[in-house]
Formats: sequence, C-alpha cells, structure tokens
Amino acid sequence: MKPDLKALNSQELTSLMKEFGEPLFRAQQLARWMHKEGVANFADMSNLPSSLHGLLAERYSLAQSVIKRTATSPSDGATKHLLSLNDGDHIEMVFLPAEEHGTLCISTQVGCALGCSFCATAGMGFRRNLSAGEILDQLRLALGEHGQESIRNLVLMGMGEPLLNLSAVVPALGWARELFSIGRRRIAVSTVGIPEGMRRLADSGLGVRLALSLNAPSDELRSRLMPINQKHPIKEVLAGLVEYSRITGERSTIEYVLLGGVNDRSQEAEGMLALTRTIPCKINLIAYNPCPGLPFNQPTKDTIDAFFQILLAGPNTVTVRQSRGADIFGACGQLSARTPC
Repeated sequence: MKPDLKALNSQELTSLMKEFGEPLFRAQQLARWMHKEGVANFADMSNLPSSLHGLLAERYSLAQSVIKRTATSPSDGATKHLLSLNDGDHIEMVFLPAEEHGTLCISTQVGCALGCSFCATAGMGFRRNLSAGEILDQLRLALGEHGQESIRNLVLMGMGEPLLNLSAVVPALGWARELFSIGRRRIAVSTVGIPEGMRRLADSGLGVRLALSLNAPSDELRSRLMPINQKHPIKEVLAGLVEYSRITGERSTIEYVLLGGVNDRSQEAEGMLALTRTIPCKINLIAYNPCPGLPFNQPTKDTIDAFFQILLAGPNTVTVRQSRGADIFGACGQLSARTPC
C-alpha cells in the first residue's frame, strides 16, 4: 500500500519537491490542495504540472476521511460527527456552534491507551495514532459541513492523548494555523500530563494553549482514576505545566472532572486550592457526563457550587464549564465511536 502524502509535514513536502526537481513553492500548493481543498486525485491539482501528477501518483496515495453519521443535540445545538477513515477505523469529532466563535473538538488517536476510569474512549482501547492528514481532515470536513466562517476555536480534546502523537499533531496544527488562519491562542491541547510531551510541544514554537486534566489533588486518588499518574505523579505533571507556561508565555488551564461522591468533597477542593495557589492558571470544573457502563454519577449542583466557592479563595480564575452534547454522547468524556449518532 502506498504511503499517504497527507501524512507529510511542511519540511518533508519541501524535501520531496527538491527531490523531484520542482520549485519549492510547490510544497505549499500541494498542502492547499490536500488539506484545504481535500482533493482525492493528484490529477485534480490543476496548477501542478502533469509530470508531477505522475510522480506523486506512482509513490503516494491521498487518504480520505468521510463523515459517516451525524447527530445534533436538540437541546444545545452541539453536533457530533462519526468519521470513517481510509482503513475502516472510526473516530468522532464535535462541533459546538456559537454566534461568533464556534469550537471544533477533534481527535488525535483511534481510541486511547491510558485507561482513565471515567472516560468512554478508554473502553475502546488503543488502535493507532492518526496521521497529520487525518487530524486536519476533521477541520476541513467540519468547515464544509458548518460553513467556512463557523470555526474560530480548535480544541484537541476528543479521542486519544495528543502528546503521545506529537509527530502528527505538531504538523497538523501548523497547517491549521497556516492554511485555515486559526490563531495559536484559539487552539487548545488537552493532556493527562506527559511531561516530556509538554516540553516537546513547548519547544515546537506553536505557542498553543495547554489544558491539563488533573481530576484529583492527591496521588492516591488520581492513580485510582488515571493510571498514568503511577508513571507521572502530580508533582512532576504540575512542574511540566509550569515549565510549559514559562517557555510559551501562556497561562495554562487545569481541568477537573467532578465525579459524584468520588473527588467532589470539600477535602478535595481544599487540596486543589493548596495545590494550585502558586501555579498561575485557569481552573475549569466539569461535571461528569454519564457514560453507559461506567460506575460514576454526576455531582449535585450544590456540590459543584460548594467546590467552586472553595477554589474562589485562591488567586486563580475558576469557571464551571457547561458541557454540551451530552444527550447525543458528544460531551467531554463520552466519545467512543460505538454509541449511535
């Protein structure tokens, strides 16, 4: 099977054009055809010479992702798309409309290997990483479905751990900025906390926002909820977050999913307050979104408010994120590519 040309980054495309004896600006032309126009055949790239069409077709393919099913929430307008990939695997993305700044939540892996106990994607296991082309296809397809001016914010908070697929994530975000004019401060990458990945992303120069999924103030509790904590405990992860902010100059976000009766008590709130006092960040509280087969419940509104009020005593901005798309299994933690659209 021929390799997918859409998986190449900017430098690799430029090197390929040099190898073919073509002007280096052909790399940019190719990128626009593949990622912005979504052409399926090299012959359709009308401003490229036919000789180049032939050379590319001999060595490469153009993998195509397609939207297979779509569901829109009748309550809040969130739209979930099930995408079929070139090899038959499936992923999900979610579009959150807004009057001036719609948000697209995209996936970076087919499934996930990290096994967080409250996340539906974990139940899929891990199948493979997405290529840069497959990551960017989500943005192109969503713009085609919802309008070319519909998306101003891009969040990598769908299926998978982005920092375990940086070889594809970094070039994909580079193309998103260059070809689709999405500003770096409007791109957010969510992670469970992979310190070496945080440093690599910081050193990439993209300067995008980072969101750490923390979900517990103690290693004992976090390890029960998120097995990755046994490898990268809280102290190490928070040090990575601080270093990311130092390198990029951007304030990061800490996300905390409130699980009813598990991590939503006053003692956890006080622990979070102590843990984050010296870390400049924004704290997002997210009420757990129920997933079939998982043994967790949503916290009560009073519990959420009590947790919120305790954190307000600290120096950081605290918000309660209002999840959207829960009725179509499109909210935070619910994506699984197995629930019907």
